[in-house]
Amino acid sequence: MRERGPHSEFKSKKEAQVLATCITMEWQKFKVVGGGATDVSMSLLPNGFSVFTPNQTEVADVHNIDNGSTVNFFVQTGLFDWRINQRVDGIKKCI
Repeated sequence: MRERGPHSEFKSKKEAQVLATCITMEWQKFKVVGGGATDVSMSLLPNGFSVFTPNQTEVADVHNIDNGSTVNFFVQTGLFDWRINQRVDGIKKCI
């Protein structure tokens, strides 16, 4: 998935850990079929964090840069636009 490049890219003045934690919390608010919360995990990357859903269907790689951080948002092909838009909206709320 990462080989194809990101679906979206963002910059923030927040540190990577703060931004990744916020994205994790925002993504957990989304409901899945059956009404439960989305399962979201966060792991360490060199110079940042990766936030992802099961099977890495959606991934937000958050990296520290001078004066803030960047977010590269990746999605697997074949996802519904509404689902992608929910994830992007969650990232934008945290930026």
